[in-house]
Amino acid sequence: VRKSPVGSYTGECFLPRYERKRRYRGAWKMEQAILFPGYVFVETEHIEELFFALKTIPELTKILRAKDVWMPLSEPEEEFLKRLMGPEKVVKFSKGIIVGDQVIIQEGPMQGLEGLIRKIDRHKRTATIEVEMFMRRMEVSIGLEIVEKRQGGEYLGIIEKPAAGGDPGQKEQPAAAGHPAEKE
Repeated sequence: VRKSPVGSYTGECFLPRYERKRRYRGAWKMEQAILFPGYVFVETEHIEELFFALKTIPELTKILRAKDVWMPLSEPEEEFLKRLMGPEKVVKFSKGIIVGDQVIIQEGPMQGLEGLIRKIDRHKRTATIEVEMFMRRMEVSIGLEIVEKRQGGEYLGIIEKPAAGGDPGQKEQPAAAGHPAEKE
């Protein structure tokens, strides 16, 4: 892109990626995969010029549009991606546990975003999350390892306290935060 006529109209060009683990010859290795296959993210102040320069490239290239209006990322989309990817433009690997039917992320950028998780594949160490992006809902994969699965109430982060009524033998359990875990 930089060496083509397109390069003079772009700022930063990047492919958002995510970290995942893959098993090779019996050992788990960390690798990166493309977060949004088929999309290249480009920062530009010259959208019209970029559009016409892209037309000179023989491969299929498009700029996202809604009718006749160019479609930049919305401010919430941009903030979400910055929070998720960080300055390296890579979604780091997350780790968590399942308590009962709740997912609790303990490490990584998915902390606090458990509600976006739609499916977990514990064998591949990935999760499918649903995000609002490009004016539509889409599902993307991210790296997530579930390091432990426990029955409800066994999470050390849950503090038991006497139930209302004062019976010290009866405990009240606050609900664990997160999204119900999918079936494996």
